[in-house]
Amino acid sequence: MCKIAGFGATRMVVFVLTAGLASTLSCGVPTFLTNYTTSLGGETVGGRGTIQIVVVNNTPFFASFTVGAFDSLAEHDPQNVQNFLVQYQSFVSDPALPNSAPLDPNTQTNNLGFSCSREISLGDRVLIQAIRERDPNAILSTLDPEDEGITFSDKLPTDETAQKFTLNGVANQVQLLGVNYQCESLVVFTFELDASQPFGVRIDASVVLP
Repeated sequence: MCKIAGFGATRMVVFVLTAGLASTLSCGVPTFLTNYTTSLGGETVGGRGTIQIVVVNNTPFFASFTVGAFDSLAEHDPQNVQNFLVQYQSFVSDPALPNSAPLDPNTQTNNLGFSCSREISLGDRVLIQAIRERDPNAILSTLDPEDEGITFSDKLPTDETAQKFTLNGVANQVQLLGVNYQCESLVVFTFELDASQPFGVRIDASVVLP
């Protein structure tokens, strides 16, 4: 976790207003503005609340992915380093990561606690790029482009005979603060078998409000 360089205040305001207007005109709902004006919680000015995430794997496959919480845009403010954190946990098979392992078939993660952030994601490109840019201690062998998204395999990924497929850029992979969840919520991502979807798996997302 670390701080990053970001947008200057003026450029950030212009970007937010422009993107919000574009969102309003194109879809009728200013999701960008909703996302970036929703409170981050916390009991002090500049503070943050928390968010809990659980990933449920209701498939017969091993699932490898990185789940994270971060702000996809952050104004540079050295006095408030918390704005620039990228928080994540990887469920992968990687000898460089002690005790690393994918999520087994028909199991779920423990509750994963993060500081409340503007976005949570299961390994989409923006999250992986944020980790690369903001965390100098990241073990990048787990963050190669081919490892973006969620990779499912019929055997442990380290088995050379394992058959694999990856979901990326799919519905519910990314959730936005103020649009999909609030601070102090529990967000549950669930992998479900669905013959109507590419590779036969879909991602569901549900929220338990505080």
